[in-house]
Amino acid sequence: MKVGHAAALVSVLVFFAGCTKPPSEKDVVDSMVSWIGTGDMATQAWLNHTTFDKYTREILELSSKRLGDQSDQLKEVAPAHSASLDSAATSAKRAMTSIARLVAANDAPDVRAQLDSLRSAKKIVLAASDSLE
Repeated sequence: MKVGHAAALVSVLVFFAGCTKPPSEKDVVDSMVSWIGTGDMATQAWLNHTTFDKYTREILELSSKRLGDQSDQLKEVAPAHSASLDSAATSAKRAMTSIARLVAANDAPDVRAQLDSLRSAKKIVLAASDSLE
């Protein structure tokens, strides 16, 4: 590709990147539900002996991090609503962190208990998502 073409391509990409609208409150809350659901599915798969420990821990760590990112983004797009969801997001992140540690210890009974906590937090965030429709 010639330098002129590359510069034109970069200009077009920068233009379109600038044209994207910020996510709505509903988009952010839906993303939070999705990341909690990802942690839930990875945990359940581990309990069903269908995933490796390392994979499950990595998914839980990523889900917890992304959930935190979405929680921070919610504070920017909807500060009033973020306060009520922050507690649920914190509970979900705490549960995923605990589950990752318990998976490493191969402690299935305590993983189940933490999965219940994760699912309780998911219900709260899901209810918020449904109320935004």
